[in-house]
Amino acid sequence: MKQVLNTVCRIKHVKLTAITDYQTNNVDKAIITWTSFREIPFVKASVSCVIDPSKPVNGKRWKVTINARMKKKIKNFELGILIVKLESGETLVIGDKEFPVDVFLPESTTQKTLEITHEMWHEPYFLVS
Repeated sequence: MKQVLNTVCRIKHVKLTAITDYQTNNVDKAIITWTSFREIPFVKASVSCVIDPSKPVNGKRWKVTINARMKKKIKNFELGILIVKLESGETLVIGDKEFPVDVFLPESTTQKTLEITHEMWHEPYFLVS
C-alpha cells in the first residue's frame, strides 16, 4: 500500500565514504554510524515523501519519491544514503551501501527544487539510535 508522508522535518545526506558502520536486521531496522553529513535545507511545508511498494515479476520493490522546495541552492551531491526525520520522532533510512541514493537538483532560474526517486529491494529501514 502506498504511503504519503507529509511530516518530514529534517533530511540529512550521508555520502558513502562517510559511513563507518552499516548494519541491518534485514527486516525494518538499521544501525548506522557516519563521520559527517550534509543537511538538506528545504521549506517544510513544501516536502512530500511517497513510499510505494510494487511487485514486479522477480520479487518486491520499494520506490521512494521525495520532492521539496529548497531554501537555498546546493550542488555536488555524491552517492550516499538519506536520513529522513519524521515529526513522529521516527527516522527513515533511504538507500544503502549496495544501492545508494542519487540526489537530483534540476537547474532552474526561478525555483530551487529537490527531486529524489530511489528504488530498492526492501522497505525503508528505521534508524536505531
